[in-house]
Amino acid sequence: MEARSWKQQLAIASFLGLHVQFVVRLLVPDYVEHSDVDTGYFVAGVILVAAFFQPYVWWRTTVGYIAGLVFGIFGAATSVIAMIVLVAPGEIPAEGLYMLIPSLIFGVLLIVGSVLAWRER
Repeated sequence: MEARSWKQQLAIASFLGLHVQFVVRLLVPDYVEHSDVDTGYFVAGVILVAAFFQPYVWWRTTVGYIAGLVFGIFGAATSVIAMIVLVAPGEIPAEGLYMLIPSLIFGVLLIVGSVLAWRER
């Protein structure tokens, strides 16, 4: 098996980073308290579905890159929505941005990494 390119490594690293960020969001009580109860379960379900597709990214298939692209869009979109809905009106303190900004960055990196690695395939 040949070595992975930097594009594939970027996709995999940002995929794992986004997973960790979503788990952190579920563990931080201030975030889940101010969101709907269903939201926490929805995010947990998305993490499980994305964890299922993780081997496809490792095996360099189209399904894995599409799953990574969708997961990156989901991560970036949920961060932006949480910034608008929760932080802007003051429902959670501004320190909540420390939790949301890495998720936004990992989501954008996953989108870019998935697209570049997919085109390289």
